[in-house]
Amino acid sequence: MKHFGFVLMYLLLASMSALATFDLDDPAQPPELDETGQPIVEEGAKPFFSDGASKQGSVTLGQGDYLKLVVGNYVHGFKEFDTSVKTSDDSVRVGVYYAGGAQGREGAEQLAEQFRQELPLILDDYKWAKEVTLIVYVYDKSRLN
Repeated sequence: MKHFGFVLMYLLLASMSALATFDLDDPAQPPELDETGQPIVEEGAKPFFSDGASKQGSVTLGQGDYLKLVVGNYVHGFKEFDTSVKTSDDSVRVGVYYAGGAQGREGAEQLAEQFRQELPLILDDYKWAKEVTLIVYVYDKSRLN
């Protein structure tokens, strides 16, 4: 009977956490603006920016930054090997790092070949990225130290 009570109590506690909901404010969202363009600030709320100012505007990304974002999202999704992405406005360099012997190198070379085939297809979706040069390197981690 004790075990039944313990199991029942455990299930009850476990189900309560599954039913809990949280209403979290996203700190990355800018404040809402009223009809005059001023931020609507609730009483006791902290300002959006650390200096207390309410700034409006936009963030501008250069082509190299956007390339890093697009290519990095794809490349860093592969967790078997460490990877790096370096960009400029007209080129992307991807590094695949392996540790170990021939098997590690072989796997890294296969991943590098996949990047050489897939990344141009991803970049083809962007008119501004048609002339981007893609270079994929494979590095032995033990030789870099």
